Order: sequence, then structure tokens, then C-alpha cells
Amino acid sequence: MRVWKIRGKIYTEGCHIVAHDECDYNALSAINALQHCEIRDGRVLIIGCNTGLDCSYFLQAGAKEIHGVDVLDEIGRDLRHENVQYHKRSAENMACFSDDTFDLVYAIATLEHIPDIDAVFREMYRVCRQGGTIFSLSAPLWHSRFGHHKADLFMDYPWIHLLLSHDQIIDWFIRHKAQEMASMTTEIKYHVEYMLNKNFFNMRPARDYITACESLGAEIVCNQIEYESEELLTSEAKNRLLGVYDMEELLGVTHRFIARK
Repeated sequence: MRVWKIRGKIYTEGCHIVAHDECDYNALSAINALQHCEIRDGRVLIIGCNTGLDCSYFLQAGAKEIHGVDVLDEIGRDLRHENVQYHKRSAENMACFSDDTFDLVYAIATLEHIPDIDAVFREMYRVCRQGGTIFSLSAPLWHSRFGHHKADLFMDYPWIHLLLSHDQIIDWFIRHKAQEMASMTTEIKYHVEYMLNKNFFNMRPARDYITACESLGAEIVCNQIEYESEELLTSEAKNRLLGVYDMEELLGVTHRFIARK
């Protein structure tokens, strides 16, 4: 499938997905997935569909049936369509779907939030049809510099979630960012509680994703960790974290898994 850019928007041959720019992560991921499969008139399952906007990309690409799974109360809030169905449940157990159902099983920036990634990958493989495609990107991984998903608040302190305690993180923010981000000072406690909560992040090592996918028996196109530059590792992170974690674990930011059943 050819991909090209016109006036800052990215188009693909054979579908109508449009990315607004190179930072339109969700659209670019959908475009990438469609380079590995054909879903026109097919069935698509989206793990972590959130409010439903990710489903729109596959409607544009011609899927006849789309199912979205998420645990959020606001699941599907922003997209209602006769060809889209939502299921409020964990992807660790998708008994609502039969084996060999979907042409594409798709998950973007979701699995790092789910505790039992082994169960999730097994379920994704089970519900994918023979000859179908599994496409998963998990990021940022927990031990990477912004694995807490709050880079907007802690850009100046990479690996803060591994280096400081709950109270220390709040204190650092008040001392260093309160003037610059005054509107966040009353909310910072809740942001820190979220980013350190095991109910929201599985906190699993990067290698666990690789191992979980290796055991599926799928035809693997890609099962790898993508790394950031070693130059990003701060002196504090080197001195305090290396030895507890290896270099690859601290720099591994994304797990990419693409496979055919």
C-alpha cells in the first residue's frame, strides 16, 4: 500500500484515513496496520477503543463490522455507527467472541495498562481468524523515561516515577513547576496517584511482552522492543537505576507486535 503526503496530511491508497500531521499517532498507527492486512468488508476488533474514535479509521477503510473493547465508562461516547459495537469488559477475557472471528485484532497504547498481558495476547490470538492479522503497539513501557504517561507534567525529570516516592514527586512539582503550571498545583496529587497506581499500569518489564508473544504460535512479522537513545539517560538515572534495571529496560519505550494467525 502506497503512503503519501499532501499539504501536511497523510493519505493511503485504498482507504481514506487522513493523519493531520506526523504527530497524529492514532491515525498513523491505523495506516501502519492496514499495510499488513486487507479489512475491506471484513471484521475488526479494537482493544482499548476508548471513546470510539479509533473505530472511525477502520470505518473509513471499509470494514463492515467493528467491535471495540474497553473498561472505561465512556466507551464509545464519541462515535456511534450501525457497523460498530462496543463491549465494556477487560481484554483479558473476551468470552463474548468466538474463536477465529476477526480479520484484524488491533491494540494501540493499551496493553501497558492491562495486568495480565499473557492472557491478553492469548485472547487476541484466539479471536483472530486463520490468516488474519494481529497488530499491537504498547507504549510507553513502564521503565522508560515517561512510562507513567505524564510527560506533559514531568518532561524536566525523566524516570521520576522510578527515582522518587509519591510524596517526593509532589514536592518536586510544587518546588519546580508550580509557577509555570499554576493551574495544575491543586490537581497534582491526583495525577501522581494515577501514575503510580498498579490498577492503571501493569508495570511489567519489556521482556515480558516479547515472551508472551513468542508463545502464541503465530507467524511473527515483528516482535521487538524499540529503544530511545542512550544519550537521554541522565546522570541520576545512571547512578541510581542501572544495576536495578539494565540499560535496555530503561531505554525500551515501545513494544511492537505484528503477526498472522
